[in-house]
Amino acid sequence: DFFKEGTISRVMAESKAELVWLQDWHSSKECIYAISIDRENKTVMLAFRGAITKADWGHAWDWNTTRAINPIAEHYPNRLSTIKMHQGFYRYIFRQRKDTRTTKYDEIAARLEYYMDWVGEGCKLLVTGHSLGGALSVLFSFYASTEERFTRCGPIEVVNFGCPLVAGYQLADAFRHQEQAGKIRMARVRCKRDGVPHGPPILFRMSKRGAAFHHVGVDVELPMIRKCCFRFFMGQPQPIIKYMKKESFFFFLCSTIERLLLLEHSCSTLVNWTIP
Repeated sequence: DFFKEGTISRVMAESKAELVWLQDWHSSKECIYAISIDRENKTVMLAFRGAITKADWGHAWDWNTTRAINPIAEHYPNRLSTIKMHQGFYRYIFRQRKDTRTTKYDEIAARLEYYMDWVGEGCKLLVTGHSLGGALSVLFSFYASTEERFTRCGPIEVVNFGCPLVAGYQLADAFRHQEQAGKIRMARVRCKRDGVPHGPPILFRMSKRGAAFHHVGVDVELPMIRKCCFRFFMGQPQPIIKYMKKESFFFFLCSTIERLLLLEHSCSTLVNWTIP
């Protein structure tokens, strides 16, 4: 009873989850992740760390795109053989090691399969991450959703925070197909004026269907907290929840304007910090 009811500290104190694996052998050069298990709820959770090291930021700021083979074999509307992705994020978990010729994805998938078998029948997979970790959670969960060993007991659940843009419309179409097939579902939580979910800052790069990058899953926007008299008369605003459907040109235009306004706000804030 030390922590207040409803707080994160109280939830963590009462949780039955156990930390079983922490990958930090090469913390300055590789992506860092942790695995925990909840025997009571039959859940294995994978958590990716956000950007801290020079290597993390180097991959996050690598805004070039790369084409990866589409892992979904079955046909769906607008299916393409390749998917255009953020090069830095993709390379962080799919770059092959020179010694074993395996990838970080292979390493994580093998450990998850081991712990899911350890928990027992009916075990589900939950993936989470913040910022860079959020982007990695999207990529990993999407590829994992194409493997029956991770979806045989239900869809992969993804809850990430402050996740930047990861890929183009090819991934958005593929991700929606996996959602409709019951293999994955995702909630992407972000704050209203957080600039990271609008990155990479490529405002006017176009594709055949609007913006070069598209978000996926369910978008949960946390509003700004009202202060003083506004809170007294108007109350507190509620989170805005919407599903990221197929993007239209009008949506792309509105999104671009929103990013420009956010960029102006961020620059003004930076000036106020640096100039006394």
